[in-house]
Amino acid sequence: MKLNSIIDALGTLTQNKGNNIRKYTNTTNVKAIENKLYHQLLPMPKHILAQIQPFIDGRCLLLPATMPECMEVLHKEATDYMRVLFRTTVVSVTGFESKKLEVAEVQSLSEQNTHQVVTKSSGATRAITVTFSNMYQDIPVFRYIHTWMGYIVTSGSYAGLYPHLTNLEYHEGNHSMSAYYIVPDPSFKRVEYGAFLYAMVPLDDGVGEVLDQTWGQSEVKPYPVQFKVHVIAADHPVVYDALTKELIKHTAAVTLNDWAVDIGGLS
Repeated sequence: MKLNSIIDALGTLTQNKGNNIRKYTNTTNVKAIENKLYHQLLPMPKHILAQIQPFIDGRCLLLPATMPECMEVLHKEATDYMRVLFRTTVVSVTGFESKKLEVAEVQSLSEQNTHQVVTKSSGATRAITVTFSNMYQDIPVFRYIHTWMGYIVTSGSYAGLYPHLTNLEYHEGNHSMSAYYIVPDPSFKRVEYGAFLYAMVPLDDGVGEVLDQTWGQSEVKPYPVQFKVHVIAADHPVVYDALTKELIKHTAAVTLNDWAVDIGGLS
């Protein structure tokens, strides 16, 4: 395609509004303009598109690795159901702390020569909020969280209850959960970032979401739960590999499951 043909096509698309294309291409150096149009402006090679593809957020997965052992023993069926709800109904995870560098000032005889040096880093995440899409009828998520917390510490005596109901010893490993937290790309094939979360214990059962009611005000509300947590970010290669494996399994089993639905009766 010659330069004049390209100019005519561009003029048609723009209806010659704004810029007079021929005016600005009226030059004897036609070959240079042609190269510019072909090799820099018009085509967008795949490797360039890959480099400028933006990060698109709005997707996250919280996939349980282990559920609390005390709940596995005492409420196996409810724990299996809760594992599914964690995988499929969590709509947001928030509260992660940014890493920060702290500085100290080195004093000098003059203000001009006073300067700062980095002394340490901070920003460890100690608590996150996991929000479920809603509470569901019969409030199974609330009941599970409320029961779980009650086994860890009773309200009256402040005693750990589950060791008296099971053969389990009282420690964090028996009453906490762990999970893979994944921020995937739009294809759900690659991990953009994420973390392994462990020693997760609910800090608030959100009873107000159930008991605080106003007559006539009916709505479907999300259910946020705050957890204490320890975090190992995906910077660690072992964590990144584990997140990738879990994402691949989840994508095959859940994300792409729409393609496996039998809709023969609709055709």
